[in-house]
Amino acid sequence: MFGLLKLEPSAVGDKDIDFQMYQAHYCGLCKILANDYGQLSRLITNYEATFMYLLLTASREEKNLFIKSRCPVSLSKKEVCLTSDAKTIADISMILFYEKMLDDESDEKRSLPGFVKRNIQNKYRKAVARLSKDGFNAGYIHQLMIKQRKLEARQINSLEVISEQTALMMAYIFKFISSFNSKTYQEFYIKLGYQLGKWIYIMDSLIDFEKDFLLKQFNPILLKCNFISQKPRINQLPDLLQVEIKNNLIEILRNIRNILPRIKLHRNHNLIKGILVHTLERKSDIVFEAMASNSKNSRRNLRILQASVAGVLLPEAAFASNGLDQICGSLVGPILMCGVLVYAFKIMFRCKTVPCCPCCSHQESVAVEDGCGRKKVYKRGWDGKYRDQSSCC
Repeated sequence: MFGLLKLEPSAVGDKDIDFQMYQAHYCGLCKILANDYGQLSRLITNYEATFMYLLLTASREEKNLFIKSRCPVSLSKKEVCLTSDAKTIADISMILFYEKMLDDESDEKRSLPGFVKRNIQNKYRKAVARLSKDGFNAGYIHQLMIKQRKLEARQINSLEVISEQTALMMAYIFKFISSFNSKTYQEFYIKLGYQLGKWIYIMDSLIDFEKDFLLKQFNPILLKCNFISQKPRINQLPDLLQVEIKNNLIEILRNIRNILPRIKLHRNHNLIKGILVHTLERKSDIVFEAMASNSKNSRRNLRILQASVAGVLLPEAAFASNGLDQICGSLVGPILMCGVLVYAFKIMFRCKTVPCCPCCSHQESVAVEDGCGRKKVYKRGWDGKYRDQSSCC
């Protein structure tokens, strides 16, 4: 689900002011994730959480707190960050990331290395403990995702049924966001989250349609078709199925447009409207065009949409590659950050065939008779094994 609510450049009027505000929310969330959950947690910063943060700050009357902070992406200058209420969204982001990890394990039938999974579980428990103080029930989200995986295991192909769990999850999160303000408009927040959750699930299924076929993973749209030996294209979907999908998405977009004016916002009207109206319609149109035609242009646009979802792996790089000077300057920062991460993982997963640790200055050595009146010296390596001195560093 991550990446679909990325703001389109054409969706806002005053690009300078609006994008600076959007960047401040994104960077503030990224900074709080790093402060509370470690630097690597910056990698789970995503556009869905940024939108939730926008909605939270817009629904509250309190003034926002801006600070300037050095960013790993834009190293040449300090970026303006909004940190008011960012802890709440950071905690929700960690919970959603944990559920996504479990979902990926279920789909791909393999799990992460034990130490990585334990680290994520510890951060998940921390987020649950912090949010529970404000009345957030992470267990409800977990149960919804368990039910989702059970429906997938049963090969349910009804879009209405299979998207229900994601819709309920988003409705619950939006209800929680609205609880920080007057509960007068809570009903509309719940309806907005529900509709947005359905849209995200259907769009995600369409975007991953070809990938899921190749990887033999669950996809409700694939189950409705009869693709066996050939590599399917999204434009090869049956006509009746295309009509069903279009009608579903159009109805959802219409409902969102009707709900939006009923939600009281104190600020950021252009940004929220830009995402909920223009961005959703634009991305829906890309999928509609890809279903209607297999032209190079439609395929290229669909690949761009797929890239925006994949950008969650290194969202800072995806964010900087917008081509907008207002957002994180250049790609120098992401390239350097990638280099740092590659080096860190190289150290963490160093090949065990390396004879000994080059930085070990106090190596234990033993001398052994070789049977010919000579002694052979062996040194103890980093892994505790003794090796010929000539093989050690």
